[in-house]
Amino acid sequence: MTKQLVFVPGLLSDRRLFLPQIGALSQDFDIHVAETREDETIEAMASRLLADIKGEFAVCGLSMGGYVVLDALRQAPQRITHFALMDTNAHADLPAATEKRLQGMRLAEQGHFEGVIETFVGSVFSPKNANRPGCGDVLRAMSKDLGVDTFLRQQRAIMARADATGRLKGYHQPALVLCGIEDALSPPAVHAEMVRNLPNADYHCLTHCGHMATLERPNAVIDAMRTWLAR
Repeated sequence: MTKQLVFVPGLLSDRRLFLPQIGALSQDFDIHVAETREDETIEAMASRLLADIKGEFAVCGLSMGGYVVLDALRQAPQRITHFALMDTNAHADLPAATEKRLQGMRLAEQGHFEGVIETFVGSVFSPKNANRPGCGDVLRAMSKDLGVDTFLRQQRAIMARADATGRLKGYHQPALVLCGIEDALSPPAVHAEMVRNLPNADYHCLTHCGHMATLERPNAVIDAMRTWLAR
């Protein structure tokens, strides 16, 4: 069993995105959380991860974190023993998504970052989870702490990311693909597509869950991760 486990946060997120999973798995694994706040591109985030973590490791990314995982696989597949892609997709940014990002960036630059955060929170959770303790409140706190400059950097990186779909068939490591059935940003169909292209993937689509599976359905994610990491 692999002993190093790296979590890669999504947009405006840090280790708090994975606290339930870190707490459950830290006795069995040496846990790391990738730094994603300082770099201007997904490629640079992946390069930083590979420089910071020595040797082989398992890696789990959610949303933007999934893009970083896919680029780390491109750069150094031999170092990654297992990988998990949660609430993410392997495609480049679509024009409609890019336009929404640009609108949010303009509002943030004009001093309306709190409104941008509220729109973000409203778009990523299942409606029944947004106001549940441990969900929307956690995302608001992370977003405010990371701030406008990080938001702008990360959005630029996300918009410029490369399409990774053509590489998926070459990754034979045990993979976990997981999403919420109510994920409107990265819907189940894009996860099912990744599973079809990955040679060795388990797929979990969680009910009562949107785009933030680690917060919305923490125990289900932990169970899926334990099974995946034991492969």
